[in-house]
Amino acid sequence: MSDSKITRGEFITRTGAAAVTLPFISIDSAFAATERPNFVFILTDDQRYDAMSCAGHPFLKTPNIDRIAKEGALFRNAFVAISLCAPSRACFLTGRYAHSHGIKDNKTQLSDDLPTWPKTLQKAGYDTAFIGKWHQDGQEDPRPGFNRWVSFKGQGIYDDPMLDIAGEKLPEGVQGRSFKPLLSGKNKGWRQDWLYEYWYEKPFVTPTIRGVRTERWKYVEYPESNDPAELWDLKSDPKETKNLINDPSKAEALADMRKRLERLVKETK
Repeated sequence: MSDSKITRGEFITRTGAAAVTLPFISIDSAFAATERPNFVFILTDDQRYDAMSCAGHPFLKTPNIDRIAKEGALFRNAFVAISLCAPSRACFLTGRYAHSHGIKDNKTQLSDDLPTWPKTLQKAGYDTAFIGKWHQDGQEDPRPGFNRWVSFKGQGIYDDPMLDIAGEKLPEGVQGRSFKPLLSGKNKGWRQDWLYEYWYEKPFVTPTIRGVRTERWKYVEYPESNDPAELWDLKSDPKETKNLINDPSKAEALADMRKRLERLVKETK
C-alpha cells in the first residue's frame, strides 16, 4: 500500500489495472468459498435519480447501468439520508444517520473507531479494496477495513445489505435496514417514513434542514433559520409547486408528519 499522492492519470491507470486483475483473483477464491458471495459497491458522484436511460432519461445512454438494472433490481422509491459528499459516504459505510455517526460536513474526519461494513467483511475473511474518491477531510492514507487502497485527498489532484447477504452480524449501532427481503419480493413491514437531514456548511448557502418523507407527503423544516417550513402533497403535486404548510385543510397531515419527524429523530439517536 502507498499513501503517496497520485495524479488523476495515475489513478485511472491503477483503477484500470485493478478492474482487469480482480476478476481473476475472485475466480481463485471462489473455489475456496463457494457459499460466500462477492460484492462490488459502486457510488456515482452527483448523479440525479433520473440520469440513466433505464430511468427514462430523454437522451442519456447508460448501457452498463441499464444491464445492472435489468439483471438485478431497480429501486424506484429510494431516498438519500443527506445530500453532501462526506456525510453521505459515512452513512453508506456505517449504516447510521449523520447525527449518529457525527460527520455533518466535508471537514470532519471519519473516526477509525466507528464500525463499518468493510471492517466486518474483512474480519470475516473477505479481501477488501477501496478504489476512488474518499473525501473525508485530510484523510488520504489507507483506511481501516481495506486490504487494498487506491485513493487521493479531497477531490483529488488533477495532474448493510451486503452483511446480511454474506450472513454476517450487523455492527452495533446500525440504523439502516437490509434490502435483501425486497430483492426477493418481501416488503411486508417495510419502513413507511424516511428521515432526511443536512447541516449548514460555509461557504455554501444551504441552511440546516430536517425533513421526513412518506409515500404521499414530504415535510421540511429549517431549525436554524427563519425560513418557513414546507408541506408537499406528492400525490397531487409531484413537482412540488404549491407549499401547503398554511393550508388549514392539511392540518391533520401536517401534525402527523411532525410527529413522524420527532419520532425518527428520537429513534436514531
